[in-house]
Amino acid sequence: MGALPDASAPMDAPLNPVEAEDRPGDWRRHQEAALAGPYADLWDTADGFCHIVPPDFDCVLGWRLQQEAGLWAARGEAMPDERRDWVRHFIEHYERLTRRMLSGGRRAGVEIYIDDDRNVVRSSVY
Repeated sequence: MGALPDASAPMDAPLNPVEAEDRPGDWRRHQEAALAGPYADLWDTADGFCHIVPPDFDCVLGWRLQQEAGLWAARGEAMPDERRDWVRHFIEHYERLTRRMLSGGRRAGVEIYIDDDRNVVRSSVY
């Protein structure tokens, strides 16, 4: 929650295979319109924001893969490679927004910085 819109994003070079498949930038245009419209309206109703800030995007992907593997393990199964590929593909849809938020493109609020092991390393008000 709290990503700020960037009207120039649909014209930027693709960051990953998902964006490369969407050469005209339709997905990015949709995201930016939502961030500038309905999401902005929703977030205006929030009392505040608390951002958990990981070291980088690779951590976000790794943690999402860990979560998925844990769900499969709870069923007594190993996560299939196809599911790992699906998770990577899914998270690429949000890579640009995640990177934007990691670089400060987010609404003001409390920030909790965590390390690779999810330990709090510092906090601040942004």
